[in-house]
Amino acid sequence: MNKLYLLVLALAVFSCKQAPNKEKAAAPVDEVVKMVDSDKYPTELNKVFEAHGGLKAWKSYKTLIFEMPKEGFNEVQTIDLHKRFDKISTPANTIGYNGKEVWLLDKTGDYEGKPKFYHNLMFYFYAMPFVLSDDGIKYEEVDAMVYDGVSYPGYKISYNAGVGSS
Repeated sequence: MNKLYLLVLALAVFSCKQAPNKEKAAAPVDEVVKMVDSDKYPTELNKVFEAHGGLKAWKSYKTLIFEMPKEGFNEVQTIDLHKRFDKISTPANTIGYNGKEVWLLDKTGDYEGKPKFYHNLMFYFYAMPFVLSDDGIKYEEVDAMVYDGVSYPGYKISYNAGVGSS
C-alpha cells in the first residue's frame, strides 16, 4: 500500500511539471514616432490639439478605421495615418488611394460619384483638428470671431501650391 502511495505521489510531482515553452519571443519592433514641433503651429491651434488628446498622441497612431451607416450596409473606411493611403469598402464598390492615384473597383457598374473627391472627404471630418497639422498648410491670423458674446481667435488656413486636389 505504501508503494502505491509513493507511486501516486511520484506521478503527481512529475506530472505537475511545467511544459517547456515553445513560443518564441517576438523580435523587438523599432517604433517610429514622429516628433512634434509645436512651435510651427499657432498657440491657439496647439491648445485645440491638446483639448483633443494631443498632437503627439495623434502622430503615434498608425491607422484609423471607421464605419459609416448606409441604408442596408456599413461603408468601411481604413486610412494609413502616416502615408494617407486609404480604402473605402462597400458591397457595391471599393475606392482607394495608393499614394499616387485614386482607384475605383465598381462591382455593379453604377457608381456615380467622384472617387478623387470622395476618397478622403470623410477622413478630414473624422481627423479634425489634427489634419490642420499636415505639411503644406499656412496659418494666417485674422480678426477674432465673436459668438454669443465670446471672442474666439481667428485663423485663415490655406495651402501651399500643389497641396490637395480641390
